[in-house]
Amino acid sequence: MADIQNLRRSTLGNGLEVLLYPSFDAPVASFWVFYRVGSRNELPGITGVSHWVEHMMFKGTPNVGSGELMLRVNRNGGELNAFTSYDYTAYHQTLPADRIGLAVGLEADRMVNLLIDPAETESERTVILSERQGAFNNPSYVLWDETLATAFRAHSYREFVIGSEHDLKTMSREDLYGYYRRFYAPNNAVVVVSGAFDADAMQAEIERAFGSISASDGIDQRAVVEPPQIAERTVELLHPAPAPEVLMGFHVPGAGHADTHALELLAAVLSGAGGRMGKSSRLPRALVATGRARSANANYLRGIDPFLFLLSATGLPDGEAHELDRLLMEQLALIKDQGITAAELDRARKQLITSFHYGSESVSEQAHGIGDAAMYGKPEDFFSYPDDIAAVTLKDVQRVVAEYFRPSNRTVGYLVPTEPASGGSPVENAAALRFGLGGVGAPALQPFERETPVSGITLLTQPQPLDPVVSARIRIETGSADDPADRHGLAHVAAQMLLRGTETRSREAFEDACDDLGASIGVSAGREHTEFSITCLAQDLPACLELVADALERPVFDQHQLALTRREAEAAIRQAEDNTMSVADQAVRELIYPDGHPLRHRTVGDRDGLRTITRDDLVGFHQDRLANSPIVAAVVGGFPSTDNLTEMVLTAFGDGRRAVVAQPSFDTDIPGGTERTIVVVPGKEQTDIAMAVPVAGVSAKDYYDLDVANVVLGQFGLMGRIGESVRQKQGLAYYAFCTINPRKTQSLWFVRAGVDPANVDRAIQSVLAVVHDAEANGLTAEEIDGTRQLMTGRLALTMQTNAGLASLLQTIHEFDLGLDYVERYPSILANVSPESARAALIRAIDPDRLQIAVAGPSIT
Repeated sequence: MADIQNLRRSTLGNGLEVLLYPSFDAPVASFWVFYRVGSRNELPGITGVSHWVEHMMFKGTPNVGSGELMLRVNRNGGELNAFTSYDYTAYHQTLPADRIGLAVGLEADRMVNLLIDPAETESERTVILSERQGAFNNPSYVLWDETLATAFRAHSYREFVIGSEHDLKTMSREDLYGYYRRFYAPNNAVVVVSGAFDADAMQAEIERAFGSISASDGIDQRAVVEPPQIAERTVELLHPAPAPEVLMGFHVPGAGHADTHALELLAAVLSGAGGRMGKSSRLPRALVATGRARSANANYLRGIDPFLFLLSATGLPDGEAHELDRLLMEQLALIKDQGITAAELDRARKQLITSFHYGSESVSEQAHGIGDAAMYGKPEDFFSYPDDIAAVTLKDVQRVVAEYFRPSNRTVGYLVPTEPASGGSPVENAAALRFGLGGVGAPALQPFERETPVSGITLLTQPQPLDPVVSARIRIETGSADDPADRHGLAHVAAQMLLRGTETRSREAFEDACDDLGASIGVSAGREHTEFSITCLAQDLPACLELVADALERPVFDQHQLALTRREAEAAIRQAEDNTMSVADQAVRELIYPDGHPLRHRTVGDRDGLRTITRDDLVGFHQDRLANSPIVAAVVGGFPSTDNLTEMVLTAFGDGRRAVVAQPSFDTDIPGGTERTIVVVPGKEQTDIAMAVPVAGVSAKDYYDLDVANVVLGQFGLMGRIGESVRQKQGLAYYAFCTINPRKTQSLWFVRAGVDPANVDRAIQSVLAVVHDAEANGLTAEEIDGTRQLMTGRLALTMQTNAGLASLLQTIHEFDLGLDYVERYPSILANVSPESARAALIRAIDPDRLQIAVAGPSIT
């Protein structure tokens, strides 16, 4: 729990503000530098310059060459990244605590010594234009861009952070460098450090590294004042899209205003808090649960200057954007006329406060929260947030509704689909989780434990009795691979239906119970597992386990809810068919797995299968699979002991026997040669490439040799050798990386890249050349050693949060790694040599057998 007594605040002679927050829950430290500069500070002609300078901050100084920054941090087992917002830019490094001094020196160096080389600038121009193309592939992004440009006539909030295409094509190296010299200075920055370090020693190290850097006298934080809006504004976007959308904004005060927390609570009343909860809130209940929209959200955009309160909704494929607008305004009118109830306010308060605790577990999250508070006010606001939210009254919320939600203060954007998307697959994580979870210096917490109290229930635990939060991952060993051949999507629909009514609770009562607890309970069907997730306060764990048991054991599969779920699944398919990365991924999967293979089809299913699913199908799948497959529960956080947790689990789930189902092999033959497929997706600017081939599974003797080689090729430094060739040297793509999607006996090796359509062939040939070179000439000892450091260092970072630990426990169980895996992992990697990694790469990946899928605009 965040404690302001641990915060140490000082200001150096050159104006640098230093915020130190020692905490010793894990042997990890996180170092952040916040600069008070973002797109808010930009002028016409240089929109996007803040974001572009952020990219260039990774391109080298006289002391650290281009690409070397990422490599140095990786070699010390750390991670680093950055982001640019409307109001500030932040850079962060998280490392094993005994190596955090590296971050101090690197950040001080690039605060003052950035080169911004002309050749690097031109290369990165192509990369950023590719990033912009990728963003504009999403119709929701285009709607956002048009709506905010309509809401603001003068203020730079009207331009999105990435900037306009024209400015990105015409901006010069001198524009970038002048902007950097003006705003990147100690008197415009805040350093925040959180984690396991000695505060006096850290203070002295920061003073040595940053103290001699001169302050800037060219900083001007004034912004153009947006004139009051006196009439409603509308924009209608006709664009290829899978479904209609509406986005509306009302001008509201900026951060620091007395109404800030009331507006946050209003957003939580309307659609929940933090994306984790809120199914019982007004918009999801009125629009989504009734089948009139796929999603509906409210969001208070906080800015240094007055910004917007947004309401949005995405319809189903047969919906209409103007009808979504009417439904949202209907909900606002009800609040204006009738107010909100005390119960709604209490529920929203609990959600926001519990979400704050959930989001403050890791040292990186703590540093981010403290620095963010400093950017918008003062760092102490981070610690007072729960009390500030608790102080908001019903009258406060009702007052802000009356004050700001006037028709004359409204801007609304409509997305009207002009044609359906084609092709596709479910949206999958672009940086899909790779195996390789271990690390050096595991946190000194309770050991991992395993119990099997009754047949078919396995508990994987790590008690942390003083932690206020618990995270759980509860798996049932069945998923979309068990879909019948003519019922693709059955596992997905069954999983979604589990939370939509039981014998003892309606869907609404279930959602009310979750939101009253401030708990997040979700469920999803993967290819081989169906998994419930729980995040809750420790005292609410028994109630949450009972809710999950009720959903799993006693679903009713209501016919009305089935119709809604089927429509939502069909909408998800259309959404996937409009996403070029998803389309490419699915297309390459269809090249690898033959017709009828359990891993070929989308987890969400297909239209034909969804339309034939009946309630009897769901009841049968539940009886045969969900109710009778083994349960594996990984639970981490604030419970006294594994014995105590066992009692809770058995109370919730009972001690009935579950069959232990033998899992069939889903391996497939390695393709005999390369095939390429092209899928045209209308209305897109960027093309996505997916390349894949089956490789060794986690149980193979040389899996870790291959895993290390994979990281060298596609993840070490800035996306490894592939990223260095495709992005860094040639500027062909915003991203290009490879990853392993692990399975026990046969994994998949994937390469993904997002490129301009004109660069497709060059990008593919560059990837193939990288693989050929690695197999012909091998990997260097320096690369292998650095990759070991990166992979082992990730363990401590993974173990910062209870959710990360619970996922790690599920991985350990799934692949039979043993509860001592964390301790053994460094020695496992120590056995990987350049020779063994190269040999594994040659055995696993024949570049001439890679299957290739390309998805995007029309490609010649």
